[in-house]
Amino acid sequence: FVVYPGKGTWICFGSCASSGDHFEFLMKKDGISFREAYVRLAEIANIPINSTSTNKEEKKISAKKLNGLIKANDSASKYFKSRLFSGVGKEVKEYLENRGIDMETAATHGLGFAPDAMDTLLDYLKNLKFDSKSVIEAGLIKKTDSGWSDVFRNRLTVEIRNKSGEVIGFGGRRLNDNEKSPKYLNTKETEVFVKSSVLYGIDLAYKSILDKSQIIIVEGYMDVIAAHQKGYKNVVACMGTSINPKQLQYIYNIFTHNDYEIILCLDSDDAGVEATRRNLEVVIENFPSGLDNNNISVVTLSGKDPDEVIRNDINNWKTSIDNSISLFDYYISTINNNNDVSVRENSIKKSLYFIKQHVSFTLQDSYLQNLSKITDINEDTLRSISQTLINAPNGINNVDEVIEIDKNMHEKTLLSIILKNNEVKDLVTDIPADYFSDIQYRTIFQLWFSDEIDTIYDLKDDVLVEKYEIIKNFNLADNNLNNNMAIIEEEKKRMGLRYLKKIKKEIIPEIGKVDDEEEKNRLFKRLVEIDKQINTIMSGNAKKNK
Repeated sequence: FVVYPGKGTWICFGSCASSGDHFEFLMKKDGISFREAYVRLAEIANIPINSTSTNKEEKKISAKKLNGLIKANDSASKYFKSRLFSGVGKEVKEYLENRGIDMETAATHGLGFAPDAMDTLLDYLKNLKFDSKSVIEAGLIKKTDSGWSDVFRNRLTVEIRNKSGEVIGFGGRRLNDNEKSPKYLNTKETEVFVKSSVLYGIDLAYKSILDKSQIIIVEGYMDVIAAHQKGYKNVVACMGTSINPKQLQYIYNIFTHNDYEIILCLDSDDAGVEATRRNLEVVIENFPSGLDNNNISVVTLSGKDPDEVIRNDINNWKTSIDNSISLFDYYISTINNNNDVSVRENSIKKSLYFIKQHVSFTLQDSYLQNLSKITDINEDTLRSISQTLINAPNGINNVDEVIEIDKNMHEKTLLSIILKNNEVKDLVTDIPADYFSDIQYRTIFQLWFSDEIDTIYDLKDDVLVEKYEIIKNFNLADNNLNNNMAIIEEEKKRMGLRYLKKIKKEIIPEIGKVDDEEEKNRLFKRLVEIDKQINTIMSGNAKKNK
């Protein structure tokens, strides 16, 4: 971990391969929002939070702007709640009652109603003499073809608050399921609302979490509200389909001792189980204390989601929470849930890698024995595979790269689609040839793109031709054009991420070796650019998964 005091920047040469300034250090270390880091650093530096001083860096925005965003959200909250508890909110109140949510709970959780009108909130805030810039930056209104419009229309609104209880954003649940709009809509990311750093319900749950030394993490707003109404006040939501490293760090920092419990309570349908496995991989890789103390456990419910189970069968919920399964035991137990041989093999490799990397030596034998029983694979064979993974060439530390059965499968899949569907050419014009790590695959792509694929046999390259024939005969489960277009977009992202991470890993060690300050600056700028590109790809994935 290297700090450059003159620039106020840092680089971590460890597995996280991160970099940034003092704001980003606190945000990453403690899993907090920019605003919380801003306030904390202001206190450390003894700078009044209402200081009007500015900085050239855009991130170091003034407290005045932050307070403007909070005030805009607070006023919007009052408006939404006034609409819910007025005559126009009658149908919404009936909707809440049908979901078992009483009005006391609705008021406590800041539920409201955004009417189906163009600019009712906009007019309300105008009458309060709000600065239009703050309202726009708070994500409350948006520009449309016909002018400025409220972002939330005909939706049940849900306040999203920080730990201090300040309203930092909103969620909106569609009331008419026949509408062609997202079922759930969140405030866009702002200076005070960063979705990846937020746990919904933390303001109401924090005291109960400390009192019980237990936190239960669900997925959605309604799961939290239903749990709180039934007395389970230590429940929060991860604001999406997966928990992320920032939220994990934030959760870890809540507890000041080792006697605590974190329970992940997620969907139990087939898609939910697969999503849970992906969630657990994030937790295993990123949780600071490792897997030895069994502080983290998993619950799957017999109902569709926690909200439904809590409303219809509270005893089922209680029993499930009381009988949660330790995280890694659950992860291993789900290996046989998928009939796809390659997926199962991949899951076994991941489990072996995690045991070797994240479990203390004294407990590894126990987990290997358990894995052997579940998979019916000899322990010695598992140990041999495990050692091969850890000793993988090029010092690979990234799990996804280590456990891939065919590390070029994404390239192979993409090439198979484009060779069979020439009409998708416009979708791949932006793929750099460097994204192809396999030299033959790169050549095949370049020949196809330049309409010279038929000349491949003239090159008299047996390896190239053999790979070309394999790709031509590689059959996808579904050759539907729309599905293939979606697959192309996904594979582009995966290939782009792998390429950018590879370049990043190459640059980081070089920075430490370079003495020339100008060259070091150039490499550092390149690292920042790569981080931005990675974040752009990752944020695109997040939007897709909302």
